[in-house]
Amino acid sequence: MLKRNDKIAEFQAPGKSAAPDAGTGQPRRSFFERVDWGVFWIVFLGMALFYAYTQAPTVTLEDSGELVVAADYLGVPHPPGYPLWTIAAWFFTRIFRFVTYMGQPNPAWGVNFCSGFFGALTCALVAMLVSRLGAIFGGAVDDSGRRQLRWPSAVGGVAAGYLLGFNGLFWSQSVIAEVYTINAFLHMLILLLSVMWIYRGQDNRILYWMSFVFGVSITNCQPIVFLGPSLLIVFYFTDRPLFRDCMALGLALVGAYMLRSASLTLPGVQVATHRGAKTLVAVLMLASPLAIWLYTRRLLTEWRRIVIMTLCLGLGLSLFVYLPIASDFNPPMNWG
Repeated sequence: MLKRNDKIAEFQAPGKSAAPDAGTGQPRRSFFERVDWGVFWIVFLGMALFYAYTQAPTVTLEDSGELVVAADYLGVPHPPGYPLWTIAAWFFTRIFRFVTYMGQPNPAWGVNFCSGFFGALTCALVAMLVSRLGAIFGGAVDDSGRRQLRWPSAVGGVAAGYLLGFNGLFWSQSVIAEVYTINAFLHMLILLLSVMWIYRGQDNRILYWMSFVFGVSITNCQPIVFLGPSLLIVFYFTDRPLFRDCMALGLALVGAYMLRSASLTLPGVQVATHRGAKTLVAVLMLASPLAIWLYTRRLLTEWRRIVIMTLCLGLGLSLFVYLPIASDFNPPMNWG
């Protein structure tokens, strides 16, 4: 496995110089080039205009009515409450307050536009990432052998962004009042930050931003936790000490949760028939940090970074505070 400094030198992205890298002493350049940002804006503007043109003019079926009322009054929609989406959609209802439908106020238009906005952002992130990774792994040069050919990866990025944007399922959620496009945007943002961190391994600021966005994502989409194992794989190939400590602490926390749940007996709930097996697995997971230490003779050497990551994660999760505050005002849409 390449050392981190070697990896930065190998995959250093050309572009404008920035602050010197702490590990190499060389000028740090931006990960994305001007071409990649051009791809981003081509896809974002194109998809935003298309979604705005084809979006529903007012309230539709499914959860539309509930979500529009919650956004318009800063309320609390159905669990998990979607605090980030509600606040973002509320801003769009205020920006497009002038839009009416048959002479009546129409906050649904702004909420529908919010879905298209984040849908377009998601497509643009996909396009920019494909453009950059295509340049990194393609390694094409012109006839002189001196300059990288960027147009093939740029065209591929634009194609990837538009393929996602014009997909029927993705389009259907980008033109109505729904929460799925902002979920997709947060997923893509985490993926983009993780790729940046792979090639900027010594920049812990990216790691902390990724932790913050992960916490924010949980407030809007709990299944994001299943992305955790994928991030551990990223840590494994990029930073073994961080992977080791995160794995040890993660297994211990899951083991503690399993042990607690196995020992609970709730009224009216049948006792689990496999409680003994669950307890055994929980104890083994709790003992895993000791096993890791015996195998590697090192543990929690990265505790400072893990503490900061945890604080950033908690800062993102703090958006949940919105729910009791908004509920206390008893808005028209209030799941409490």
